[in-house]
Amino acid sequence: MALTIILLMACTTQSTTNQTITKKAEPNLEDLVVSDGPYVDITETGILVKWICNNQTHNLSLSNAQLPYQFSECGLSANIGKTQFEQSPVEYSGDFPIAVVSDVHGQHDLFMTLLKNNGVIDNNNHWTFGNGRFVITGDIFDRGPKVMETLWFLYHLEQEAAETGGQVLYILGNHEEMVLNGDLRYLNPKYFKVAELFETSYPELFSKNSLLGQWLRSKPVVIKVNDSIFLHGGVHPELAENKVSLQTINYEFKNAMNKRNNKEELSKEELYWLKPHGPIWYRGYFRNLTEGYEKQVDKLLDFYIINQIGVGHTSVEKIESHFNGKIFAVDASMKNGLYGELLFIEDSGIYAGTLNGKRIKLKSR
Repeated sequence: MALTIILLMACTTQSTTNQTITKKAEPNLEDLVVSDGPYVDITETGILVKWICNNQTHNLSLSNAQLPYQFSECGLSANIGKTQFEQSPVEYSGDFPIAVVSDVHGQHDLFMTLLKNNGVIDNNNHWTFGNGRFVITGDIFDRGPKVMETLWFLYHLEQEAAETGGQVLYILGNHEEMVLNGDLRYLNPKYFKVAELFETSYPELFSKNSLLGQWLRSKPVVIKVNDSIFLHGGVHPELAENKVSLQTINYEFKNAMNKRNNKEELSKEELYWLKPHGPIWYRGYFRNLTEGYEKQVDKLLDFYIINQIGVGHTSVEKIESHFNGKIFAVDASMKNGLYGELLFIEDSGIYAGTLNGKRIKLKSR
């Protein structure tokens, strides 16, 4: 009951509309030439592969017997294999290193350079992180021009990592939720052109009938890995005060996201999870740098039995540590296309991995 009261209070000043938000003024697409894809729809007998090469659309039907399939056309590539996805777990434990990145935002080439220089993948883009856990705290979509390249890379790396005892743990951010539900304010012009050429809306390319759409919808919004919590925005302290479990946070968020996707009316309580106090939008860790707020952070750590929280969403120049290593800001502004960093959590300590692969110690263990 207490949680319901607090959620209602948090939502009273926020809009309760569920209308689709699109970019106010779409760019002039007439002279734009694009190649993009593949986009894969799941059919009763197999898959339909669609792509664009220099503004020309193409498609290919494949049976299940032809999977896995190595797609390579017009400089585009994808390893198309797994087509069924279970809901990802919320908690993980074990003896392994952790690497964390956030807010790639279509800057695929910079992202790959960062991973190679820090030993997560080799020069041929294969997994080299052993039994490590590689966490992506959301926001692959929007801003930059190579969103599909990153999505297909992570889709395949997830399967490759599992073969050596590692894991890729992709968490939903606000831009995943925005795109899936039709908020296209930050969409790169390239993808307006893609949707125009396919004669559809951009969110429809990631519908529940698409391979990547199903894959994305299987991802959680918050996870706990050993003594750390990771998510895009943050866990509001009131959730710990009201003893809301990580499983409940994930369930309530996914329920609200899916209802909005189905064009259903959301209650004020449901809207909470998609608004500024919710896990994909919260910025309180960086707006309340006071001793009093640190005590609220301590209650978070105590309730969830953790030592630190790693988040993206709030951009910084380099990975930052706040409240004596209790909060880590992981979004090192990769969206600008110039620089990025990885957070490493290992037995010996917590480090920032710079773009050139240098390690900077942030906290002892």
